Order: sequence, then C-alpha cells, then structure tokens
Amino acid sequence: MNTRFTSKTTSAIALNRRSFLIGTGSLTVGVAFGSLGAASAFAQDAAFTESSEGFQPSVFVSIEFGGAVRIFYNKAEMGQGVLTGLPMIIAEEMDADWANVVIERAPGVGPYGNQGTVGSTSTSRQFTEFRLIGAQVRRVLMMNAAEMLDVPLEELTTEPHAVVHAASGQRLNYGEIAAGGKVPDPLPEMTEADLKSPQDFRIIGSQDIKRYDIPSKVNGTAVFGIDVDVPDMLYGAVLRAPVAGEEPVDIDDAAALDVAGVVAVVPMLNGVGVVAESLYAAKAGVAALDVSWTDTAFARGFNSDAALDDGLVTIDDDNAEWVVQGEAGDFDAAERVEKLTFRTNMVAHACMEPMNATVIANDDGSFEVWAGVQNPNIALAAVRGAAGREDAEVALNVTLLGGGFGRRNEADYVRDATTLALGVPGRPVKVVWTREEDIHNDPFRPLSVQQVQAALDADNNIIGWRHRVLTPAYGAGDATTTLAAAEFEGFDFLTAGGGSHPYTELRQTEYMHMPTGIKVGAWRGISDSYMKYAIESMIDHVATLRDEDPVAFRLSMLSENTRAADIIRTVADMAGWDSFEAQEGRALGIGYSDALGSHTACVADVSVDRETGVLTIHKIWAAIDPGTVVMPDQVAAQIEGSIIFSLSPTLKEMVRFADGVPQANNFYDYQVMRQNDVPEIEVRVVSTDAAPGGVGEAGISPLVPAVTNAMSRALGGVHFGYLPLLPEKVLEAIEA
Repeated sequence: MNTRFTSKTTSAIALNRRSFLIGTGSLTVGVAFGSLGAASAFAQDAAFTESSEGFQPSVFVSIEFGGAVRIFYNKAEMGQGVLTGLPMIIAEEMDADWANVVIERAPGVGPYGNQGTVGSTSTSRQFTEFRLIGAQVRRVLMMNAAEMLDVPLEELTTEPHAVVHAASGQRLNYGEIAAGGKVPDPLPEMTEADLKSPQDFRIIGSQDIKRYDIPSKVNGTAVFGIDVDVPDMLYGAVLRAPVAGEEPVDIDDAAALDVAGVVAVVPMLNGVGVVAESLYAAKAGVAALDVSWTDTAFARGFNSDAALDDGLVTIDDDNAEWVVQGEAGDFDAAERVEKLTFRTNMVAHACMEPMNATVIANDDGSFEVWAGVQNPNIALAAVRGAAGREDAEVALNVTLLGGGFGRRNEADYVRDATTLALGVPGRPVKVVWTREEDIHNDPFRPLSVQQVQAALDADNNIIGWRHRVLTPAYGAGDATTTLAAAEFEGFDFLTAGGGSHPYTELRQTEYMHMPTGIKVGAWRGISDSYMKYAIESMIDHVATLRDEDPVAFRLSMLSENTRAADIIRTVADMAGWDSFEAQEGRALGIGYSDALGSHTACVADVSVDRETGVLTIHKIWAAIDPGTVVMPDQVAAQIEGSIIFSLSPTLKEMVRFADGVPQANNFYDYQVMRQNDVPEIEVRVVSTDAAPGGVGEAGISPLVPAVTNAMSRALGGVHFGYLPLLPEKVLEAIEA
C-alpha cells in the first residue's frame, strides 16, 4: 500500500463552534497544577481543591511538578487514533513538548463534553474547542510566569514546554511554573483570535509523531474490554430468543443449575442468562436450559430475499407514501427520465473483539462498569434501564475497543452484563458474546432498495434529481437492547441521509420505512455507504448517454466546487486515467463522496470474466481532502482501512434472513475480506486550510461505485445494481 502526503492552501472555511464546555465567545476549562496520583487522575469535580501537593487536576489538562503534562482524551479509541490525535491538538496550542506528554482516558462519566464516538466526528467537532483548551492552559502558564518573574505578561512568549522573557533572558519550564503555580479566578476567557496561525503548527500535521497506543498493543499490555479481570469475578452467558423480539414462556433450569460452577439462572428481556464461576460453566449451563418461546414476533415472517424483490415494486410506485426531503427540480420539463435501481443486503459489523462487558451491582445500589463503548451515555442508559432506576449511580471505565464501526454505539451487551450482575449483587459479572451471538444479534447495516431518477433535457443535462430509499429505520430500534419496532414514521436520517452530492443544485430524497422487526444500527458510513453507490452510478450512466468521459463530465458540473473538482483530478492523475488503455473486460471506474465534510475520491482498476462472473480488482487509488490534517499517516491508514472494510460487503459480506432467522453464523459462512483478497491500494492525503472533516468513514462510500462503474465500463454499460457482487449476480446483470 502506497501513501503520499501533500499540502496546499485553499480558501478558508469558517470553523463551526459547537457546544462543548464553551460559552458565548469564550471558553472556560479547568487547568490544574500538582502531582498526580491514581485517584486524582480521574477527578470528576470541575472545582479545584488545594492540598499540600498543589492543586488537584480537573477536566482535560494537568501539569505535574516534574514537568510532565497529562492530557485526557474523551473519545473511544478503536484503532482510529483519537487517543493520540486529540491530545496533539491541546498540546499544540499550549506549546507542550510532546516528549513530556502523558495521555490518559477520561472517565466515562464526568464533565468531559460529548463522549459519543460516531460519524467520524471526534476531531471535526472538537478541533476548535480543544485548541481553545490548549490556548487557555498556555495563557494560565504565562500569567503565573509573569508574576514569578515580575515582568509584564505581554513581554512573555512560549517555546516548547517553557515560558520565555526575551528581554531579560529569563525562562521557566512548565514544571517550575507548576511547582508554584496558582489557578486564576476567574480563568482567562479565550476566543479563536487567541489561537495560533496554522503556519506555526509544529505538532498538528507532523509526520514525526507516532501513535501513543501502539507500544502497549505490541507488547500486550493494552487493556480491551475482553481483557478485564476483576477480583471475585463471575461469568455470564445468555440463551437468546431464536427470532428477534420473542420472549421466554417456560423456563426449565433444573439441569442448568446442576452444572458444576453454575451460580444462578436469570430471566432476561429476550433471553435467559446463566451466571457461573467460569465462562465454560456459564456456556454449559446455557446449553442445559430447556426454554419455550413465544412465536408471534413481527420478525418471524421476515425473509430478506423476498423483501428485496418486493422492494422493486414499491420503489417504482409514485403513489406510495414517501417522506420527502428537498426539491427534485424540473421533472415536468424533462425530455427523458432515466431510472436505475439498486439493492443491498443486511451487513453485520463483525468486530474482531466480540461484544463484552463487566458489571458489578454494588450493595448500595450503585454500579461499576468496564466496557469498550462508543457512547458512554447510551451505556449509562443501558445500566439504568436494566436496574429500573434512572438515578442509579454508575462508574464507567471505558476500555480500548477491538473494533467499533458503529456497533459499540449500541449497549445491549452492557445491559446483558448489568441484568446478570443484578442477579448476584456484590460480585462482578463478565459477559462475552460468542461469534454466533455477535452476528445473529448485530444491529445490522440495513438492507436497502433504491431508485435514482435523473431528469434530462434535450442535451442530456441533468435538470432534476430524485432519490428513493426503502430501508428499515434506525429510529425504530432501541440502542440499549436488541429490539426493533415494526412501525416508524417520518424521515430516518441515519438510513436515508446520504443523498448529498455536488452535481445538481436541486435534489430530493424520498424515504419509506421497510418494516422487518430486525434491529438495524450505525454501520461505518451507514446510508452514505449505499446511497453514494447509487448516486455515482447514475452520474456515470448519464455520462455514457452523453458519450462523455466520466471524469470530464463530473468536472463540468463542479466549476463552483473547487475542492471536489481538485480531489477528482488528483485521483484521476494518480491512476493515469487519461493514458489508461482499456481492454475487453477491463476498465477504470471512479467514485466520489462529499460525506462527513471531507472530499474523497477513488479509482478502481477492475476486470470481469463474462463467462464466470468473477471480477478481479487490480488496484485502487484514493485521494482525500479532509481539510486541516492532524495526523497525516493516520488519515492515510484510515482511508486504506475503510477501503478494505467497504470492499468486504461490495464483494462478499451479507446476512440473509429466512423466517426471521439469520442465515450466517461465523466466519466460515459470513465471508469477509482476508489479507490475500486485498488489492494494491495507493492513498494521497491533501491537507488544506479548511476546517477538519471526518475521515474514519470517508473511504467507504466512493469505493463501491468506483468498482461497479469500472465493471460497467468494462462490459459496455451493464448496470450492476445488486450487492454483494456475487458471481451469479454479476452473470444475471450481464445477461439481463
């Protein structure tokens, strides 16, 4: 895999100030000096208390007397690098020496802002706020230094880890200031005018800073949820309903209780739990249960293949009850209306670390939780929901995550552990799902049926755009359980909000909920992952009607969107688009996405065997302009990873349902991309002076149409409207 980093300047985009410990025009955040102990490192109180050791730390930054700077990060670290990237932003503005920075995870409960880690927003939504935090720390250090040196504040400057008075040659390092420092009351108010010029960055954008978490992951000391081992810990396992939404009717637990090591059998919302002295005993206890279930769940009649077939009729129905967003343009004046349909299957998350959590229900009614979660607030709701007390006191220890992709935004596994812990108060209970449980009870990426309609004038210019989406609604699910309601009203943004594109001024999305009874959830890129596939396919289709090159056609519509145009040109140049010699059955294809505030484009070199339907991806090129880049190498790694993640459901991954039962169980029948399947990938990261956009999901959506558009061009315009691209489905498209 090749990575290239380039930098250039574009017109600035105003930073969007979010609500995060921030007031009108200023930010106030705790700054503290002192020597940190294990307890004070996770202090919850935003106020400062004075002790013989100095001021106790609060919120995001503390400076020890020896000079070490401890920075707390507030987002879930699941491989995307926020553990390093967010502290880099604070360290930049406070002028810290990165070699003296120590990084710790903030507690899951406390004054640390919105800790939800979803939608590739960790950096984009906190970039300005974390810069202001660092700038305020720097100002407090300078105020203290001015008093210690008896010089005017305005005569002071900083250099890495020191405050300097150039006129007298005096300097104080941050540890010296901490030893005698005082926190001003009130704290200085900071605005964006107090921030560094990007030209002065030495930490943000550096390619020399390595990820802080890598050594512990290499030497095995990193702690994931599955690594948690608490004294006197029990283990839990769950027998789940065979179909989502069904409940136990009769429970015969006699044989389970006879299993050596089994401590308790606990009835649950949609299952029966067993608590035991070992995980093996808990699983054996589950196997010994004799349970009868209800058989009236709405999901029981759900068959995914039939739903996708039936959706072809619904998607073409102009009189159906579509929920409309946006304006479609002038369809009445169209010379012709082109329609393309698309179908995608359910997809699981299949995180390498299966779902797990450890919970203790204390005798005083409080709880302590150890889990890798993407959203602490949802985890808290799961604990309190299981306890039946909205005011329950919860201490939440957020571990590293062995994969997230939106799956750990849900907290059903935390609710499992809490429910079982309530059955054995005073002892911690650790629940670890099997891979089969993980796939069967996943909050899936929804299956979808789509239709894109392009209204064309006599010259085949696009004058109207309508994008219909039929999917199960994320809003019909419960993030703390495995349940989904049959009905949903309104427009579901998470499953139908990916309809943006820069090619037409007017565009309309029409949405309808597909009731399945199966829970769906956030999946890396979610609606962008399938809606951009449809959008970019239609753009290529219109280019073919115009007898125009797909890249040139896109650029002709992007005269006022220079960032989109530039990134498309960049990736086309990387791939040698203009000089590529097409062959029978082999071509280049392009896909673009404006998702997440970034601009990302992919080109795929693909060949297709007409006789077998087997396709070969020879190489993928990708370019991204995510605005200001904090960690260049990590951005490139994220794009590489998201391309591989996206290739998997493009080529292989899917979960079919028959009568409400998932037809995939483990990696032997739930196929994912393996190392030997991955083509050569070349990534270029283009840093601009725009506000940071999202990165983690950015490579997902342009990859799919790059592949399918290449296939279409290789085979003379065949439309590939079904994912995954199984050989039999490719042959069906060729023969249609």
